[in-house]
Amino acid sequence: MRVGQFKEPFSLETLEETKWWDFLENSVVYMHAPVPELGAMVYGTLPFFPKVSKYFIGVFNGNTASLATAKGADENSDKDIAARYQVDLPGLPLGCNTLPGYFHAAVSFTQGRQRRDAPATPFPMFDPSTGTFFQTNPGTTAFRTLDLTRVNVEAAIMVGPVELKGEYSVHRSKVAFGEDKELFTSQGYFGQAGVWLGGSRKPLGVPEVDSALFDGGFGAVQIAGRFAQLRMDDDFERRAGFLGARRVREWCAVVNWFPNRSVRVSLQYAFVEYSHGEVVLPSGRSIHREDVLLFRVQVSF
Repeated sequence: MRVGQFKEPFSLETLEETKWWDFLENSVVYMHAPVPELGAMVYGTLPFFPKVSKYFIGVFNGNTASLATAKGADENSDKDIAARYQVDLPGLPLGCNTLPGYFHAAVSFTQGRQRRDAPATPFPMFDPSTGTFFQTNPGTTAFRTLDLTRVNVEAAIMVGPVELKGEYSVHRSKVAFGEDKELFTSQGYFGQAGVWLGGSRKPLGVPEVDSALFDGGFGAVQIAGRFAQLRMDDDFERRAGFLGARRVREWCAVVNWFPNRSVRVSLQYAFVEYSHGEVVLPSGRSIHREDVLLFRVQVSF
């Protein structure tokens, strides 16, 4: 059992340790995920699949400790419920045979009540790589976000040095405009492919370096590419009076070099395209696309 403020059991991107993310910034689909919450969670293995499956069930406050008294925070007595079922196989089942490799799959679910008033949006609407808000709420329309449901499905496959990962996420909120209630739905997904040279890393694990620099090797190199898309309901956005794009597409490429297990050097390029509306920057300039180059050197202790 775990008690305190921690991540809800939702989404592989969310649960990965930040310093070992495949990319310097997560995909735009990451915006659907809940932030770390105060709560209690039980977890363990199932008796009929004790070696390969895990379950996580938790009850959470619905807002972080720092937002407990903030305007727009979840101040009702209803708590959020989160559940996750996860399977990890050390080999890939193929008929009567098992291929060497690693297979990970999980489904996650959260249900709660927000009661957040405008101008707060149902979830943070900015791109993690660029930091650009693709939707803003000018506060001209009064509404309240009520019930909130999240569903996420994820999978990862590793065969030799090749790895494939993907997620599909749905974020659905019931929103009240006075006496009228409508559903706001946002769907997102990402898929990525990569290759490791001289190392590997399992989902939710840490990098393994076959031969570290200065120990007779060059360390480990990871090369990966990712495509992600997030889209939101058109009708709700118009009624709520939001300004910005209702579709976001990302293309990212990254190279990570691990001289050893404690050092990481990363270079990432991201191209982001906004459609079904235009994004207005704080300077007043409108954009439909942008790109960014990120570089980071990390030392872990």
